[in-house]
Amino acid sequence: MFIHWVQKYFYRMAKQNSKKEEFKKPVSKKNSQYLILPWWAKNSGAFFLITLVTFLLYFNTLQHEYSVDDAIVITENMYTQQGVKGIKDILTHDTFLGFFKVEKNLVAGGRYRPLSLVTFAIEKEYFGDSPHTSHFINVLLYAICGIFIYLMLKQLFRNADDRIKKWQLLPLLTTLLFIAHPIHTEAVANIKGRDEIMSMLFCSIGSWLLLNYMDSGKSMLKVVLSFICFFLGMLSKENAVTYFLVIPLMYWLFRQTDLKGFIKLMVPLAGATVIFLILRQSFTHTSINKEVNEIMNNPFFGMSSSEKFATIIFTFGKYLWLLLLPLKLTSDYYPFEITVKSFSSIWVIITLLITVGAIVISVLQFKKQPIITFSILFFGLTFSVVSNLVFPVGTFMNERFLFMPSLGFCLIVAYGIIRFSEFLMKKENQTNNNPFHLAQFSLAFFSIIILCYSGRTIARNPAWKDNFTLFMTDIHNSPNSAKMNNAAGGELIAQSDKDTNPAEKKKKTEQAKIYLKKALALYPKYSNAYLLLGNAYLKGDKDYPSAFHYYKQGMVMYPGYTLAYNNMKILMGNWKDYKAQRDSINAYLKISPNDPVPYYFFGSLMENLNKPDSALMAYKKALILVPTFAEALLQTGMIYGKYFNKLDSSVFYLEKSIKANPDIAESYENLGTAYGMQNNLSAAINILNEGLKRFPNDSKLYYNLGVSYQISGNAAKAKECMDKSKQLEQTLKTQ
Repeated sequence: MFIHWVQKYFYRMAKQNSKKEEFKKPVSKKNSQYLILPWWAKNSGAFFLITLVTFLLYFNTLQHEYSVDDAIVITENMYTQQGVKGIKDILTHDTFLGFFKVEKNLVAGGRYRPLSLVTFAIEKEYFGDSPHTSHFINVLLYAICGIFIYLMLKQLFRNADDRIKKWQLLPLLTTLLFIAHPIHTEAVANIKGRDEIMSMLFCSIGSWLLLNYMDSGKSMLKVVLSFICFFLGMLSKENAVTYFLVIPLMYWLFRQTDLKGFIKLMVPLAGATVIFLILRQSFTHTSINKEVNEIMNNPFFGMSSSEKFATIIFTFGKYLWLLLLPLKLTSDYYPFEITVKSFSSIWVIITLLITVGAIVISVLQFKKQPIITFSILFFGLTFSVVSNLVFPVGTFMNERFLFMPSLGFCLIVAYGIIRFSEFLMKKENQTNNNPFHLAQFSLAFFSIIILCYSGRTIARNPAWKDNFTLFMTDIHNSPNSAKMNNAAGGELIAQSDKDTNPAEKKKKTEQAKIYLKKALALYPKYSNAYLLLGNAYLKGDKDYPSAFHYYKQGMVMYPGYTLAYNNMKILMGNWKDYKAQRDSINAYLKISPNDPVPYYFFGSLMENLNKPDSALMAYKKALILVPTFAEALLQTGMIYGKYFNKLDSSVFYLEKSIKANPDIAESYENLGTAYGMQNNLSAAINILNEGLKRFPNDSKLYYNLGVSYQISGNAAKAKECMDKSKQLEQTLKTQ
């Protein structure tokens, strides 16, 4: 009813205005520039409207917490967490390095998007870990991005032909559609999405400056500033590189300037692109063409070429559908929410026909309908780098990948609205010389779309409140995604850790098991799902045999899986049913006889049973398989010293343990003790001090060092170390 009323109102108003204007003195061409414009058609009014709409739509995100990939770029990123001090490392390393701490070739080509992380580091320096501040900045940047999109489009159409000039409402309608489109909720409501916003913002500013210079021919400063903006856009996200083709497209379709002069203008943009690509190659150390053989980071792994391209075309069709009807939105499109497709699929065929049709239309309408051509080609160019056609992006698709390309879609929709309004006015014999008669008709149709988009955006935003809310929402939107089932299970376990109510705790862990088992059913090689399922059994109902089974499966699938190994050590320390332990270890040895881990745990079991000879034999079997197995070296050294009083052998293995892995505090403690028992006090003091450099809050190291100083006759140092040890012990008790 509301939309019907709006249509009737604007239609009636347009008829009344057109009749009144029959009696008005026509405005001469000379004085046409003095037409009184409505407030929203002026820059100040448009800026206000864009900002107002942005904050109205995203106001309900300002109290959100961190979620999903925010951990990678903010909360668990060692460079971001250093604040301003970490900026140098952010600018000179792969984006993933700050999170993983080591080089990992998880995705082809690595990731070099330092600029958004620089802003996060600055926020950390001045606001601490403040997600509310970061969400506000995201919304503010989105509003500013909208303003510069509006200015860019207005400048783009300013010197176009007369047909385009009269559609003065087109830039504003396009921008408001862009701001309201629900597909952007992932980029705006998730702090990590700032890389998308900043890339689009700087590219829009750079384009506006370059167009401005083309039209005025004044101030080379604009060219220099555009170069800086495009470079900053690329440092935000790689898809800004596509503007190297977008700018010529703007020139060919909407400008008639000197080609030679235009080529000169492209030199700064080319320079920015080359510099960025050199930096990217220098700091990522990963080849774009290197295939990643893990399906969660390369969902096309194992597909034939035909299946790969059919699946890519299918995802393109899904993107188009989400732009038209963004009803079912989700943060996850990983396997197997999208399944392998073939060219016999009807949806693949339809998408292929639409794609070919769009290309044909863009070519045929190159001069007749430049806006249509520009919209289609802008979408295609900016989408190309995230399409998986140029290089794999690590997933089938993501809604945030449409952030930049969606401007082409919004432009063609706004253009369609205006043309349809024009058609209706002509049918009613209305004049369309005054653009604001046309605006009244356009606004009626526009209001329908903008209200629907706005409602969907506001409704989707709460899902991004935090990990728990997002995963519990999207598990229903992506029920066949192995990654989403794994994420939902992991988050339920994390929430159960906070529960004090045993019934609620059990309920969450039981639900977690369901999701994690489904993740493994979808993808039996999912290492993290094995780890989390082991955690669910360990934490939930203390089912040690089941927990051991899933940790074991993870380590069998991925030998050297540190997280599963560390959790298994915790499990074995708490598991007092030695017979069940032995049965589980023997089952492990049966399926993985060349794995040192079960031998290590068998040695640990024998120690608990006070059988040092059997323990020593098991540890040595582990060391035959992996001579640098630091924990086995440590335990061997301890047995030689503790049970057999063979101090030389003890020192030998403990020294090798530290060499194999210098990050085990117990190795320093025991080696210091062994040196002391040999009366080699200087060596004991040296190794314990070396340990304290790595573990400055280890009370045992301070205690052993105090004993060594006491024996050596340094009472002052001994007291200092003993006091420090007591202080650390006290602090530990109060935590």
